Amino acid sequence: MPWLVPISTPRSAPGRVGRTNLRSDALLDFYLASLAQKHGMQLATLDEGIKHQAAFVIPA
Repeated sequence: MPWLVPISTPRSAPGRVGRTNLRSDALLDFYLASLAQKHGMQLATLDEGIKHQAAFVIPA
């Protein structure tokens, strides 16, 4: 689970087109990582399952 979670999520997340096989939490993780990358940052997380280049996994 990411450390920073938005209060609300936009209805049309960037890059989200049609149906997807992602779970809602995986879609939110990908959206947050993409948003961080867009702003030149990384998403700090303990979740090793996020496969995005902007996700920085904090060693447990």
